[in-house]
Amino acid sequence: MAAACSRDRLDYAAFLLQLVERERRAAERRIKYARFPVLKTFSFESQPSINEALVRELMRGEYVDQRENVLLLGNAGTGKTHLATPW
Repeated sequence: MAAACSRDRLDYAAFLLQLVERERRAAERRIKYARFPVLKTFSFESQPSINEALVRELMRGEYVDQRENVLLLGNAGTGKTHLATPW
């Protein structure tokens, strides 16, 4: 990709955009091949008791690299399972 961008005389911004787009397509492909039953979305406004910053931190997956567990605790209907499945 770098050679093609150099040959086409693209600037760094265009090169970075192509890299980001490539990664986005790769992520979409991995999600497709995983065959998750439904691609989910979540609205933090609908469940204000959930700590958005903490959920976004967990989405980065650093706890996996550090071999740590994550426990989701709460009453029925608060979105634990929804948050625990990929979205």
